[in-house]
Amino acid sequence: MGSKSNSLTPEKLEKNDIHYFPKVGLDFDFSEQAALVAGGLLNFEHTLSDASFITEQRQLDQKSRTKVREHYPGSRIPRPRKSEDLSPTQNLRHQERYQIQYQDTRFDLAQEICINANNIVAAKEPRWSGLVKHQLFCNLIELARSAEGISPCGQLKSQEAVEKLRVEDEDTWLYAQKILMSTTPEEAPRLTAPKPDLYIALPIMEKSDKGGFQDDNYIRNFVKSSLAELEDGGLAPCPMVSLNRRDVGEKHLVCFPCAIVEIKHHKVNRAGRVKCYCQAANAAAASLVMLNKLARYSITPGEHETIRPVVSFTFIGYQARVWIAYISGKSHNDLPGKEQCTYVMQCIWEGDIRRNLDTVQLCCIIENLQFWIVKHFRPWVSSCLDRWYYRGLEAIRYYDEDKLEEPTKTTDGYSEESEEESEEKEEEEEEEEESGGEEMPVWSSENDSDYPPIPSIVLGRKGKASGRKASGSSSDSSHETPKRTTTGAKRSPTPSSRGTTSLAPSPGRSGGNSREWDRALPNLTVLGRQVRIRARSADPRC
Repeated sequence: MGSKSNSLTPEKLEKNDIHYFPKVGLDFDFSEQAALVAGGLLNFEHTLSDASFITEQRQLDQKSRTKVREHYPGSRIPRPRKSEDLSPTQNLRHQERYQIQYQDTRFDLAQEICINANNIVAAKEPRWSGLVKHQLFCNLIELARSAEGISPCGQLKSQEAVEKLRVEDEDTWLYAQKILMSTTPEEAPRLTAPKPDLYIALPIMEKSDKGGFQDDNYIRNFVKSSLAELEDGGLAPCPMVSLNRRDVGEKHLVCFPCAIVEIKHHKVNRAGRVKCYCQAANAAAASLVMLNKLARYSITPGEHETIRPVVSFTFIGYQARVWIAYISGKSHNDLPGKEQCTYVMQCIWEGDIRRNLDTVQLCCIIENLQFWIVKHFRPWVSSCLDRWYYRGLEAIRYYDEDKLEEPTKTTDGYSEESEEESEEKEEEEEEEEESGGEEMPVWSSENDSDYPPIPSIVLGRKGKASGRKASGSSSDSSHETPKRTTTGAKRSPTPSSRGTTSLAPSPGRSGGNSREWDRALPNLTVLGRQVRIRARSADPRC
């Protein structure tokens, strides 16, 4: 009885602003990226050679031929105008241009899948699960197994690393479910943690001290220690656990799932069919909330069009469906860093894997999905992580999104204002109102000790900066507040016409204009990266 009350239903999903639409539709109001990915996945151009029509061993059935002629005429590879006059060289060029041998190999695989699908009689989910995993997704899984434990220690392995994927199954996404609940209405019923039958994600790598391209951002962005550091600011790379836990193992080294697979047997009742769709929608929404957090510093608040979608597959026995899941809207709360999202999963293709044309198309969709993940999705994730490293880390000292409270006393010398500092600040504001002076305070650059205060996050966990140390001081200058010289009345700077202010020592302070800050600040090391801290927007999320 308890499990029934906790089961997923369309009503529970809708109360959490998660919606799915099983009717196939390409004229749906997709987001920008969802429409792009849907069009790319359904590209079946030049996938059927003449052998698919005239060869007895490799031949489409009559219904499939009619479907090709009426709906997919471009899927047939064009014939040479005068095939009998082609020289061997010209024939070879024609074969290479359309990769006819590769297309025929895919057709043979599809025919084998059709035969095996027709042979399944027992209403058991493992029968269909084995067919989907070991035949439909077999190439992806073989590629993914070679990515386990990968460490970029040379040029060859670095090049391989950027094309690797992880394909896993039966993992419970407890961490992703916790984050998803923070973006749904508070009064909505709690959803169960997703546990997809199969999912595709990016691999997390262990750090290597050897050469090659391992210092390139495309590699270093996905190192475990770097991703774990960003979790302090609200990033959620792994759907299962936090990477800061001590018991993180090889099975947890996956990040940002982008494809979901749910499987049921062919004799499941209507309630089981609905449950399959709900499970896929729940897992897709959990993946999208992770991508939404990832894109925090790459989009403006409230934007959702450029967030990459998630692809879902559902199999009710031989009935296959492909879905696109995306964020269709956002609404902000009063709490910082919190926003409610609306998630939509729309079916874009359906077919019967007992028919060879539908199976050929499904194989093409999986191949197109692999291309999109490696060539489009992964570079986008890497670019978003770049912004986290260079901008997101500073926001960690402003608020902790999980605790939803201002930072308290820290161990690195930078904390909330004390009572004396608050009184001093009030006196300065009163003097400013009385004097009405126009001169702005500047930082003295006569010696290194006069650098402005460095945000605590760029000092590392132990409060040590890797930049220049203050000269003429025997104590650790990273824990001291630098001296400030002012001329005229004390006055806080006003934002420039572009809406930017200088980097403040604490959330309520500011001093100096952005150019003088830029000249005064030293080069620092953030997570082992040499960067130069420049003026930031007043809003730490911008």
